[in-house]
Amino acid sequence: MVFAGTSTGIAPAKLTKWLKVGELGRDGLHAIESEMISVSLVDHITVTEGTGMDLLDPFGVVAERLAGSGPFPVDASNLVKRAMDLFGVDAHVELEKSIPISAGLGGGSSDAACMFRLLGRADSVELAMKLGSDIPFCLKGGRAIVSGYGEKVEQLDYVDEQFALLLVPVAISTKLVYETFDRVGGEGQNHLLKSALECSAELAAVYDEVSELVGIRPHLAGSGSTLFYELDVVDWDDLIAGLLARHHRTAPGWFQFEASGLTVTLVRVNTLPPEVEA
Repeated sequence: MVFAGTSTGIAPAKLTKWLKVGELGRDGLHAIESEMISVSLVDHITVTEGTGMDLLDPFGVVAERLAGSGPFPVDASNLVKRAMDLFGVDAHVELEKSIPISAGLGGGSSDAACMFRLLGRADSVELAMKLGSDIPFCLKGGRAIVSGYGEKVEQLDYVDEQFALLLVPVAISTKLVYETFDRVGGEGQNHLLKSALECSAELAAVYDEVSELVGIRPHLAGSGSTLFYELDVVDWDDLIAGLLARHHRTAPGWFQFEASGLTVTLVRVNTLPPEVEA
């Protein structure tokens, strides 16, 4: 089927507020239980008649991780393209990335979920699970308890919250983090924190330095490498002031600062209700 006309949509980042990881099952997967929310760091997708994919990277969040993640796929292996292939659709896609790759923010899954919505197939949860375990939540968005292997999504009432995301320019393999979890275990708000820090000495160094600067340890988003603070616990102005000597503003709401030899991006975001994504 050839796509006709023009459709646009947004793909919000998925923030994992807390994550409990179960034991490894015989299928090689871990059951999880987590509270996930959609936040206002978003990718933009435009679909028109034609073929191929153009990648826009206005904040450099793709380019800064190429050494760790490799080239960003714009071919049939891209999750957006794979979503289109599930429904036999040919189209040209313009993908503007603001969500870093390999950052624990579900950017690729949210992009695929956006394409499901643009194609009018937001109810195709079983097909979505074939592409990724985060996609069922991303199809619904908002705020939810997610369990099982990602297929169980229990919608919760919307809560207006704000967060400071620390986008650490390190690409971490989710597969490697879970393999390390099988060896070292986990506890606390995010069971994957210990294994993520062990997988990346760079992330561990940033985590320790930021913890000392702010006086409060940040949380880990998903399997990393994004760290975050809840802004009802840490004041945004105090956070900026604590980094004042080493930061500069790059765009509205975007700041960068140096930590352990890396340029970390600090972004203020708020929660999004489900209807914003439709």
